[in-house]
Amino acid sequence: MATIYHNAVDKVMELAIRDGVAHYSDAVSALKAEKGTILFKNGLNQNVTIQVEGSYTPDFTDTWDVGTPVVVNTGTNGVKVLPADYYPYYRIEVTAALAPASGTFYAWATKYQRNR
Repeated sequence: MATIYHNAVDKVMELAIRDGVAHYSDAVSALKAEKGTILFKNGLNQNVTIQVEGSYTPDFTDTWDVGTPVVVNTGTNGVKVLPADYYPYYRIEVTAALAPASGTFYAWATKYQRNR
């Protein structure tokens, strides 16, 4: 019998960044997920760096970096796989090195669960 997965996709960030400070997405719950990904689209006119953070609490009282930071060039899309077995909650930190003058940064979170 084939394994069948179902997934949920939630937009966690849609932000017109206009400065060089860190911005954070909504929390992503990885509870009951077997795997997940963060999909992102940089519509800003500047490159940004994203860092996925994990936490054991939904309020992110304590956070840990998950993997290494990723530079997302202007006008590009990307995917980062989440290790769902590490932390029950994730969020994305997005920082522009130079203040963008136009555009929007988007991120979506997907969770995959095996049908039982």
